[in-house]
Amino acid sequence: MKKTLFLYFAIVCSTSFAGGFMFPNVEYDYAKVYLFNANEKAETDKPEFSVYMNDVYAKSKIGNGFNFSEQMNAQLNSIFRLGVDMMVAGLSGCYIPRHGIIYFDSTGKPVASISFCFECQRIQFWSTKELPEFGTKYSEKNIPKVEKQFADMEALFVKNGIPVYKKTTDYISHLQSADSIYSNNGEIIFDYTSVNAFNQKLFTTDDVKKWILNSNFRFKEGTETHYSQREGDTTSWHYPTLYSSDGTHIIFSNLTQQNPTMTEASIQSPNIKLPNGISVGMSLDQVQASFKVWDGMAYPASIIVNYSDATIRYVFESRTLRRIELVMI
Repeated sequence: MKKTLFLYFAIVCSTSFAGGFMFPNVEYDYAKVYLFNANEKAETDKPEFSVYMNDVYAKSKIGNGFNFSEQMNAQLNSIFRLGVDMMVAGLSGCYIPRHGIIYFDSTGKPVASISFCFECQRIQFWSTKELPEFGTKYSEKNIPKVEKQFADMEALFVKNGIPVYKKTTDYISHLQSADSIYSNNGEIIFDYTSVNAFNQKLFTTDDVKKWILNSNFRFKEGTETHYSQREGDTTSWHYPTLYSSDGTHIIFSNLTQQNPTMTEASIQSPNIKLPNGISVGMSLDQVQASFKVWDGMAYPASIIVNYSDATIRYVFESRTLRRIELVMI
């Protein structure tokens, strides 16, 4: 977004919170719309409420996103100017958002987001800058206005090629049929053995816990036992582990060492960010951009990077990072 346009938004926002609303309230460079909660698990498991909030991406987010232009955002703000309090409160008791807009700065860092549930008619805002306090009192006579706002937003999305459906099964069918925008195939290997993956080589359990983004996320601590594979040999080794219910599993060196350090990890939680800035839920194009120079197939299912101190494998589904496998050398 051009600075002059941002300044205009900032001036209008400072005077419009009482009756209207404009978003985002921070300067941004570009924006993208993503689908998330778009599979049957969203109906049986707890859905993710925000496409991006406080450094954490929705793990169910898919694809590299649809471009959301300044013109489209201006049209969205023409809808928001009518007020958003009832939209934030929602017209239904449920909330399973399927769409989210993430606004990025010039470095590719998210600075704001909106999550939409067209089925439940409710939205949620997040920004790196404090948002106004949304009202909780409203009249039922305003319901038709809010319903039209959601209808206008849906029309804006559909007009610009962003899929909006009424049923979960329709989103599943979309994912299965839109192979050209969600498929991953093959593996690519990068040789970065002349440099280190991280600024430090050894990570203790306390170091790894600092990778946690969400204060509500907790590791469980355990011990993993390995036995000798040689017949008649009863030798065993015990390794400290950190793990979580989502499948994240981190192993540390043998307990006989005074300060066990990480040896390998399989990370599936979006609440964990590696020191290199990569986390589950990021789009394939974001991970690709972290390499600065890209030489290889466009949409690999996995990327292996060999460093002098570690080997990292990034695993993708629907062009979204789902798992990070890490081995320290």
